[in-house]
Amino acid sequence: MNEEEFRQLLDTLLDGDLSPEEGAAMESAIYENPDFQRLYLEAMKTHASLAWPRRWPVTDFASLPEPSSPIALKRKTKRSLQLAVLACAAASVLFLIVHQMQSSSKQGLSKNDQRAEVATTPDKRSDVAVSQQPMDSDRQSRETNRSLVGVISNTANVEWRNGLSRSTGSALRQGWLRIDSGMIQIDFFGGARLVVRGPAELHLRSSSEALLRSGEVTCYVGELGRGFRLLTGDSEVIDLGTSFGMRVFPNEKAEVHVFEGKVAIRQKSEDIPIEFSEKSAVRFDSDRLSPVEYSESRFPGYQDLQSERALKSQQKYETWKMYAEKLSNDPSVLVYYTFEDQRADDIEVLNRSKSKMIGSQGAILGAAWDEGRWPSKAGLRFRDRNDRVLFRVPGQHESVTFLVWARLDALMGERTALLMSEYPSRWILNGSMQSSELAETAALHANAPVKMCRWTLDSVGRPTFNVGFEQHPTSTIEWDSYVSPNSVAKRRDWGHWACLAVTYDTVSKKIVHYQNGKPIQSMDIDRPEPLFLQCMELGNLSTPTIRTRSDVDFRFYGAIDEVMIAKRAFKAHEIAEIYEVGNNLQ
Repeated sequence: MNEEEFRQLLDTLLDGDLSPEEGAAMESAIYENPDFQRLYLEAMKTHASLAWPRRWPVTDFASLPEPSSPIALKRKTKRSLQLAVLACAAASVLFLIVHQMQSSSKQGLSKNDQRAEVATTPDKRSDVAVSQQPMDSDRQSRETNRSLVGVISNTANVEWRNGLSRSTGSALRQGWLRIDSGMIQIDFFGGARLVVRGPAELHLRSSSEALLRSGEVTCYVGELGRGFRLLTGDSEVIDLGTSFGMRVFPNEKAEVHVFEGKVAIRQKSEDIPIEFSEKSAVRFDSDRLSPVEYSESRFPGYQDLQSERALKSQQKYETWKMYAEKLSNDPSVLVYYTFEDQRADDIEVLNRSKSKMIGSQGAILGAAWDEGRWPSKAGLRFRDRNDRVLFRVPGQHESVTFLVWARLDALMGERTALLMSEYPSRWILNGSMQSSELAETAALHANAPVKMCRWTLDSVGRPTFNVGFEQHPTSTIEWDSYVSPNSVAKRRDWGHWACLAVTYDTVSKKIVHYQNGKPIQSMDIDRPEPLFLQCMELGNLSTPTIRTRSDVDFRFYGAIDEVMIAKRAFKAHEIAEIYEVGNNLQ
């Protein structure tokens, strides 16, 4: 496990979403690496010190409003978070102390199990320590309780055997990995990295050992992973630093090519390991290791994988562009921002919908042009407090679909704006409209039952669709809020592209939230009234000057490279198709 992967597990822990398998991997990493112990303690200390004094008062619940009140719910949540963070920090320190003690007690025992000598050349002995234990007995049992051994850190054009697919970032347990074609990159928690090219069958035995039944593999090992073992049949290759390749195919003799550093090879369990240096290659004959012509280019490498990814990515991009043309021709699509074929100095986002109306081009305020999901695709980057895009969508609509492809880099406040409608009088604080148009819009707005709708993420990243009704005679807004219980913006999601959507349908009287093509929450609409959109904002919310406060911050912090608004509720399979076509993850 490298530092980046450990920090991702830390973020998952602080989010409260650490699985038992991830916990076991984190425990193993902390136990084995002093640097991870330091990072762990620093993170717990920092998080606890920030949580305790920051607006999380422990309040007597007897003095709070009724539980149904949003205020009561918010205070109760903050109190629970406070107690949970402090308990987590306390438990973490205790956990680390216990493992430090266990580590100290085991150091003396491990010295009695030292490794024997190996040969530095086919006919000379080496003082490099390599284990002489049987390959399939006690050595494997050392980590029987550590079922999580690594993660898939990269893939390219992979066809998984028997449909058992895994995505980039997936944690890997002990067991078989089988691919029919393509390439995968595996980062072992013990400090090794394998690039595997299919067809291949690989058995993950521990965080520092694997068995290659068939396929081509390149193994990269750093200082932490020194001693990583790659087996095939009865033979074993021990990496003593840097990199080597192994080829195993049916009806062919296995080969090992040493690219950099050294490896020790043991052909049978009872043999003394033989050491080979860089730029050498051997074949596993029945009774000996025979030299063969050295060739690094025959094996899969990181650059090969990146080239495969780039090719696949470009093919995916071309497919998406054709699908985008199809969406733009859908008569129900009112706004479709693809951010394509525009210049870096453009001051508006072009609406590619064939059903576009006047005012639906997006006026860019503050946001900057940036790279989208593909290197050749454009998007908008939102950073500053006032960044936004303003546009208009005339009419009242019985049903709508909002959809964005977004890369959220952080949650900045209590609410993160995605798409919002606004009072005309507030909207023109940032936008512009002819006086006659403003008067007409204001009159339509006054007669509309729904005054505003807001699609946002709350402070923990839960999608929320708010529908605002005006209360008479006070003219205050009463909100019907439809909140998904599942966060779509946990710390581990920051910096990654996601497809978010919500459908509002007065016919079925349902609101459905979607994440990456899948429905995550469906709710009944309490008051199924048509939505009056008209004055719209992307990535922010207008606030009257008299109500501007330092703690009001609705900004979206990240990038957006596709936006769609339709006057019908898209079906689940249509949302799934949009995600599958637009997903650039491999």
